[in-house]
Amino acid sequence: MKVRKVTLKDVEVREVNGEFEKVFVNEKTYPVFLTNYALKKGKEMGLIGSSLFTSLLKMQRLEALAEGQAEDLDPSIFDQIDETKMQQVIYLAFIGANKHTDLSFDEFLQKYHEPIDVTMELYMNLIVDLMSTDPNQFAKGLQQSMNKSRKNEKKSNRRR
Repeated sequence: MKVRKVTLKDVEVREVNGEFEKVFVNEKTYPVFLTNYALKKGKEMGLIGSSLFTSLLKMQRLEALAEGQAEDLDPSIFDQIDETKMQQVIYLAFIGANKHTDLSFDEFLQKYHEPIDVTMELYMNLIVDLMSTDPNQFAKGLQQSMNKSRKNEKKSNRRR
């Protein structure tokens, strides 16, 4: 599993030469990655409801569009971009990697100031990392379960 990072910081507004400027202070970088525990907590907290894999497929359609690979532009594809949902998954990855944090989702958002393109990229990377933790384990588990079901089927056929 690849460990990604997120930078959290406070924002202050200061007056400089009669103009107001946004200034970031207390900047700190944290590790982030999705864990089964974090996903479970996300469901319990109501932060995630649908499959992250479905979300990833939607995002991949957007990525194909951005790279000019999509043939037809379907405007409804942009309705599927929900920055808050992406931020929720990033927050879950934050609590997955930082077990002892006491930041709530709202407090996390007060410190998370990344633009949408950075948010989308991190979101997609986190989900891809989760899916590809060990792709052979999925295939191995599927094969083992199929072998067990075949053995059970043979045993039940003998009894008849």
